[in-house]
Amino acid sequence: ISLTKSSKKFFNYYMDKHGDNGVNQTLKALKRINITSMPEYNLPYSPSYHHFDNFSFMNTFPQRFTHEVIAAVVNQNLITDPNDIYPEAKELAKYYVQDIKVGAYSDSLGVLKIRDNLKKRLEELGVHSVPTSNMFFTNGSIASLEHVLGVICSKNDQIMIPNPSYPFTNNIALSKGLVNLEYKLDFNNDWNIDYSNLDKVYQANKHLYPIKALIFSNPQEPTGKVYQRKDIEKVIEFCHANKICFISWEVGWNSILNKEQSDNFLPAAKVLQDMPTKIREELVMFSIYGLTRGIPNMSSLRTGVCYHHNLDKFVNTQLLKYKSIDICSSVIGQIAFDLVFSQNLKERFGEEFQKKYQSGITSIKNRLTSDKDKVIKILKDNPHNYYSVNDIQSGINLFTRLDALNSNVFIEKYYKEQKTNQYLVSPGKQYGTNREDFINILVNPDADYNFLNI
Repeated sequence: ISLTKSSKKFFNYYMDKHGDNGVNQTLKALKRINITSMPEYNLPYSPSYHHFDNFSFMNTFPQRFTHEVIAAVVNQNLITDPNDIYPEAKELAKYYVQDIKVGAYSDSLGVLKIRDNLKKRLEELGVHSVPTSNMFFTNGSIASLEHVLGVICSKNDQIMIPNPSYPFTNNIALSKGLVNLEYKLDFNNDWNIDYSNLDKVYQANKHLYPIKALIFSNPQEPTGKVYQRKDIEKVIEFCHANKICFISWEVGWNSILNKEQSDNFLPAAKVLQDMPTKIREELVMFSIYGLTRGIPNMSSLRTGVCYHHNLDKFVNTQLLKYKSIDICSSVIGQIAFDLVFSQNLKERFGEEFQKKYQSGITSIKNRLTSDKDKVIKILKDNPHNYYSVNDIQSGINLFTRLDALNSNVFIEKYYKEQKTNQYLVSPGKQYGTNREDFINILVNPDADYNFLNI
């Protein structure tokens, strides 16, 4: 909106007065002064949190190496000028810029060279038969989801989402006029899917409007749950039996804390390819990745990628048209994703380099695990038994139940008393209905969590 001086005054007034909840108030104010006719978005507000960039102070080798490659890609003088950046960073930057025009648009789907690398990496993970024409880069993983829902769904269609779930999932669906059907994750059963509830939700709503898709998050956000093969198989079988598109949200692929679990992370597409032929050849599946949750964190580059299986050719054509609206995603972001996800550093630079890189990743995860354990101890040692919490296997969020404390009182007290701009706690209701007795706690290495001892 091109705001006039007068309307800017109203805008700033309402934002200052109402803070994070000022958006709807601002829209009302703009309506009153006849700036434009605007819809009133009744969406849950989702503040943007820090992610793994909180650990930038550790300055580990993978963090420095990744940033130096990006710096040399942007400022290509660094590739040839004598300086003290890593020679491997120079070499990798040279590899990228020799046939990628960093300052220009790429193909709408993404740089072909990078999609070829992604195809190769997926094959190493056991995901075969994904042509480069079936994968595309976007401006963040959320944009990938938006493109997919924009093509496979019409207004009033229904999609199934986990409860709790990443708030923007809910927001995107609502903004497109879709209906969210929440299936329950059971806190008392280590956040496993409540399969009886999943079927109950489907049966109760299947006659209202078409149920087009189910979103499955693994690793799950915000609970940090990492699902195993049997869980993925059950959801795949459910989607196939009910002719529902399966959307696998795997953005946290590089945030799993346990090394064995991380090394053996199982993409849903790999599970699909091990299923019976009828399911393997019929189920429409989308897999979505991004840089946001990975280590080293590069979330500011806003890069996501999506690849799909068994999508009708006509629908795929429409998806590519829809995708082309945003021209292309950041070329720098595509390079960063390739570096973090697709590059085989051991094959390129040798075993010692790979060990050094992996050691840095391990040090970040160890620090995160240590800080997470400290917060859990504070929660469990609370003398009033205010909190219940499951341990997390991935990510940096502790989705915590308040057992003897009103969550609204807690949140109000927290936001009133906090003296920094570190929003460490958010209300559970942002992540799903009937989650008012939960809070989401962000694990931050330089934060003071004494406020939990109330």
